[in-house]
Amino acid sequence: MKLILLHLAFLLIAVAASPASAQDLLDPSQAFQITAVRESPDRVVLTWSIAPGYAIYRDRVKVAASDAQVRIGALSLPAGYMADDPSLGLGAVYEGHFVMSVPYTLADGATSPALKVEVGGCHHTDPLVCFPPYNVTVPIRQFASLTR
Repeated sequence: MKLILLHLAFLLIAVAASPASAQDLLDPSQAFQITAVRESPDRVVLTWSIAPGYAIYRDRVKVAASDAQVRIGALSLPAGYMADDPSLGLGAVYEGHFVMSVPYTLADGATSPALKVEVGGCHHTDPLVCFPPYNVTVPIRQFASLTR
């Protein structure tokens, strides 16, 4: 009986300690959530909430105009911290959350201006998986607060 209990205990430990499977991975829209707030008439603040075990790479954060109605200024990104990824090498990453500032100007008569935001991120625990670029469109006029 003791031997059976010992085997059951080892089995429970093995199951509890087993790595997550690819099926357990979050969809990028869940792993990398964004909130947008219009800080001023010419600046948007984007706050990213990153799920535990995931990270966004600083050099894979991009913001583009949706069309000629919007001109994007220089992004203001925090430094992040340096991590050595087996697939991507050494680079600055964000975990938990980070805030970025996006200055912009609108053309006269702009009707539906938006920002196209792209991030590249990975799942940093087993299984180690990097996602294709994740894209979010942020409408400028309509987001007193936008959460995705």
